[in-house]
Amino acid sequence: MPFAAKRPCTYPGCGTLTDHGRCERHLRAEQLHLDQFRGSAAKRGYGRRWRATSKGFLRAHPFCQCADCDEGRKALTPATVVDHVIPHRGNMAVFWDPLNWQAMAKRCHDRKRWRESIVGDNDRMFQELRMPSDLAASRIPCIIVCGPPGGGKSSYVREHAGLRDIVIDLDKIMQGLSGLPEHQTNRRWLPQALAERNRQLRALASDAMHERAWFIIAAPNKIERALWAQRLGATVKVLAPPFSECIRRIKADATRDGHIKRMTIAVLDWWKKNDQQEG
Repeated sequence: MPFAAKRPCTYPGCGTLTDHGRCERHLRAEQLHLDQFRGSAAKRGYGRRWRATSKGFLRAHPFCQCADCDEGRKALTPATVVDHVIPHRGNMAVFWDPLNWQAMAKRCHDRKRWRESIVGDNDRMFQELRMPSDLAASRIPCIIVCGPPGGGKSSYVREHAGLRDIVIDLDKIMQGLSGLPEHQTNRRWLPQALAERNRQLRALASDAMHERAWFIIAAPNKIERALWAQRLGATVKVLAPPFSECIRRIKADATRDGHIKRMTIAVLDWWKKNDQQEG
């Protein structure tokens, strides 16, 4: 895959060429500026216990797991920082959850922190909507079925779900809300559909009507899958046919006509993220 050309640093007056936004010097400067408003490291949880724990984690994971790194560089870049995949925002349960940790090189970590620090409240609210932190374990057996578009998730669930099972599928929820054909719904329905999906997921904690729950989601990132499984007390089934097979299935599905390009990009994105996490 070709590499993107470097671009000048976005800091006013700086012409240093870089891969992402700010150059390393200005990333560090802006992060120091942000840190002065957040209190000491110890008050934020980064005390003696964290230093000892992170050293052990880095011994077990010596190379960068950054999602921005390509496969070749990831295998060669030493990790020096333990990152929280989902920002903890002061939530100590999220802070100390080892499923939410990844080893990173410092430059990758600094870049990620800078991106997280500049997002607005609306984006943070959407991330919570996308993956709510207040879920409780399902009362009934729950199976999370993951994979790329064209991976066969819906077909697998149709083949295995019983009459008394519940299926939670964001695409079906969007279709029901919009009244549009399958795969034709636009993204303006997404926030409302996510809210309804999350309502159904929360209801699993007290579900006495169904025998099993099936939760369909792409979840290419193995850390994300583990977090979903932990929060719902669920098991995970990953369906990952080769890229070419996913595209063949998408092109053969009449309900996806007019959306081949969008779904091809989505399959590429899924495999990129999956490879980086599993490689």
